[in-house]
Amino acid sequence: MHTGILREAERFFLSQVPGSWVPRYLAGRGFSVEVVQRWGIGYAPASWCGLTNHLRALGYSGRAVLDAGLARRSGRGTLIDAFRDRIMFPLRSSYGTVRAFIGHAVNQEPRYLASPTTTGRSCKDLLFGLHMVTRTTLPVLVEGPLDALAVSLAAPGRFAGIACLGARVSARQAESLTALGRARILIAFDGDQAGIMGMARAYPVLRPAALAIDAVTMPEGHDPASTRQQYGDAHLAGILLNRGRPLADLALDVVLTGSDLSFPETRLAALRRAAGVVCGLAPHDVARQVGRIARYLDLDHTVVTEAVHEAVAAVPVLRGRASHGTHTSALRPSA
Repeated sequence: MHTGILREAERFFLSQVPGSWVPRYLAGRGFSVEVVQRWGIGYAPASWCGLTNHLRALGYSGRAVLDAGLARRSGRGTLIDAFRDRIMFPLRSSYGTVRAFIGHAVNQEPRYLASPTTTGRSCKDLLFGLHMVTRTTLPVLVEGPLDALAVSLAAPGRFAGIACLGARVSARQAESLTALGRARILIAFDGDQAGIMGMARAYPVLRPAALAIDAVTMPEGHDPASTRQQYGDAHLAGILLNRGRPLADLALDVVLTGSDLSFPETRLAALRRAAGVVCGLAPHDVARQVGRIARYLDLDHTVVTEAVHEAVAAVPVLRGRASHGTHTSALRPSA
């Protein structure tokens, strides 16, 4: 719908990179000029109407600029640029067509600013770097665009970084990943509590996207970009290669370690939540997770298995709702 005007905006942002602070900033983060050019990273100048005036000079109406999410109304009703003094990352379809932009600021809030809307989809439904996935690269889902660049550069041709633009994965983003048809994907959010919780929350959304989804925990306090910047490509590649574990394990650990097990009722609630995590796994994986749940909650395997069966039965009716057939009296210490 807005393909032409977005393409012109991309060209404008690219033309503004020379002489801006963007090359110096990205070089400080370990990214070369060649990387900037390959990924189409641009710069939105600090002027109020630079892009708007440029697009109008090309014949686009003010309404077209507004509808494309590239301008907004000022308090006086005039059109001003939606992005000012920001690094601009294009969000593309899997075919490389620009769908929207996300602007990254260094000294202003919000740190990331996305186009309001473009093709009828929220920018939070798009993925940065999706078009760079090839048949031979392993998709790695990360939070930010710089993380996606870092992952792709850590072992060129082996990993393809894809950013979901935050610590939440939308259903539309999961659909885009599913469309890749991959047997395995990685998820590597930031190495803090928010990142770990984000990966755990992503599990039910991502579960249909691949046969195997492995979570990679970054060093504490680091994201993929800062890990590469401080320790180098080989170190980041080693983490991605060697630290993955099933995302289901991480999601289950978050449920179990975050539960109050002081009372039968709270143990029952923990069991129901844990059963909801594992109910969609393959049979051999379910058996392994049942053992983990039973050991952590100190329950008999049959109690845990029954809870999982009830969770499976409840999925077609109300996905994510705990089943109501398990009773507190059934909770008993394992032998």
